[in-house]
Amino acid sequence: MSGNTGGFANDVSAYCTIADVQSQINPADLIAAINDGNGNLDQTTLTAIIQHASGDVDAKLQGIYVTPFGNPLPAGVSECALAFTCYAIYRRVMTPEEKNPFADDNKRWSGWLTKIQDGELTLDAAISRVVPPAVPFYACLSTAGTTR
Repeated sequence: MSGNTGGFANDVSAYCTIADVQSQINPADLIAAINDGNGNLDQTTLTAIIQHASGDVDAKLQGIYVTPFGNPLPAGVSECALAFTCYAIYRRVMTPEEKNPFADDNKRWSGWLTKIQDGELTLDAAISRVVPPAVPFYACLSTAGTTR
C-alpha cells in the first residue's frame, strides 16, 4: 500500500489511494458502485470515500495520537483505511452486511482501533501517545494506611 497522506485541503487525511482500492475490488464492480454517469470511475467520489474512511481512523485515534499522520504511516493505518473504504463502497450500493465482502475486515480493523483506544495495543513504537493508556479506576484506589 502506498500510504499516501496529505495533498488535500484542510489537513484531510487519505491513508490509502485509488490504486489501493482498485487492487482490492474488481474494476467492473468498482465502476458499478461509483461511476460518473459515463461508465467511468468517479474518482472525485472515490477520493471523498477514502478521505471519510481515513477520517474515521483519525477520529478513533485523535485523542491518543497527533492526527492526521504523516509519512511514513504507522503500521496498520493504511490497511485499516483501505478496509473501511472498501466496506463503505459496498455499503454505498446497499449490499447487506452478510454479503459485504469487507464486513469481516471492517470489524477486525474497528476492533484493532478500539484496542488501541483502550490501551491494550500500541499503534507504533516509533510514535508517542499524546496521553498514556487509561488506568482502570480501581487500580488507582489504595488501601495503604487504612484499617479493616
